[in-house]
Amino acid sequence: MSQAQKMLVSLAATLVLAAVIGGYAYFGVFQAEKEELAAKESEEKLFPFDPEAVTSLSLHRLCEETIELEKGPEGWRIVSPLSAPADELEVQKILRDLGWARQLRHIQDEGDMKPFGLEKPLLKVEARTAEGETAHLAVGLRNTFDSTYFVSRAPGQVVTANSLVKTTLEKTVFDLREKKVIPLKTGDVEGIEIEGEKRVALALQEGIWQMLAPHEGRADEKETKSLLRTLIDIRASGFPAREEKDLGDPTFRLTLTPKEGEPVRVRFWEAEEESYAEVEGGVFAAIPTTTLSPLRQDPEELLDQRIAPFDTDKVAKVEVRTTEESFTLRRTDEGWTIEEPKEAPARRWKVNAGITNLSELKPVETLPAEEAAAYGLDEPSRTIRLFDPEGGLVGAYHFGIEKDRHTYVRLEGREEIFKVRENLVINVPRTLADVEEEQEDS
Repeated sequence: MSQAQKMLVSLAATLVLAAVIGGYAYFGVFQAEKEELAAKESEEKLFPFDPEAVTSLSLHRLCEETIELEKGPEGWRIVSPLSAPADELEVQKILRDLGWARQLRHIQDEGDMKPFGLEKPLLKVEARTAEGETAHLAVGLRNTFDSTYFVSRAPGQVVTANSLVKTTLEKTVFDLREKKVIPLKTGDVEGIEIEGEKRVALALQEGIWQMLAPHEGRADEKETKSLLRTLIDIRASGFPAREEKDLGDPTFRLTLTPKEGEPVRVRFWEAEEESYAEVEGGVFAAIPTTTLSPLRQDPEELLDQRIAPFDTDKVAKVEVRTTEESFTLRRTDEGWTIEEPKEAPARRWKVNAGITNLSELKPVETLPAEEAAAYGLDEPSRTIRLFDPEGGLVGAYHFGIEKDRHTYVRLEGREEIFKVRENLVINVPRTLADVEEEQEDS
């Protein structure tokens, strides 16, 4: 065998030995440690399986009724001692906390449970999965030495756990019951009707909220959504027996029409300390009296107060004419550009902000057309025209004098004169220099 062959054989033997040592280190040491840690973690866990797999829960407090919960296609429900939707967040918190619960100290595997308060435990929970797996946990007395609690997973077994286990399971039926009175989401609703001191009706039409009563017109999107969100978010402060309340005629009637399904009708009764809500075919609940405030909202506040709202994204061209100059801006794929009297980049943010100002324009006062000359609108100092991609006119705005931090505006096709706050039109282009992008020196 040549010297080179001997070296190759020696190298191969070294590599084989290294592989054997590496394999032993991985399988004999690292893997063994990993399995040992996994076994230790499993032993320390008080809840033996994935909380997400749980489909049934039983909670029992000493001297009180057992609360039974079941998970169905529509979520968690309380099935005993009453039938009602459960608070999903509360149930998920219980399962999450149980999943994190660990034993802190081992006391015994068998023996007398009475000294630890586990013969008749303060709290018990039983969880079941769809596959039929079950887990039990009982909470006994507080350990006065370290403020932990004695808990047990099996007859005779005692360990200690953090006090979180106790607070997690210390739930009443009210704690676990869904307190949301109206079973809808804001995005589900396309109609709102309130009958009380006044009748207010709003409807979502082609994606835009419209007021149908007591006036007709476009509704204020922000105010309408805020009202709907507040109504949908009404929470019960209690669930008294309906037959125990002699309430007379309701103060308000609310009808919410969903995009799919039947309308949800709710009656409200107002009282000094606590008011009441009853969903037709649903819950009867006590609610805070302050909850009824939105039902009294002035309908005028729900109307869109903007002079002429439009979709700013549909503006493709802007023409500005003043007594000093005229210029045209056009939207491109890259943003806004000056088209006339020269071609040059425009300040994108400035043009967009100016268009938004016009779309959001609200008057502080509306004046008669006869006073146009007094406010400089017989010969406007500035006129701005907006066009859509097809060349259609979106709106034409004539600007008059500025006085006492207000500007006077008139819309083409409208007779009124609108007094608006000067700061609300601050970004509407005045001069070409306002919108021209500054060029860097080469």
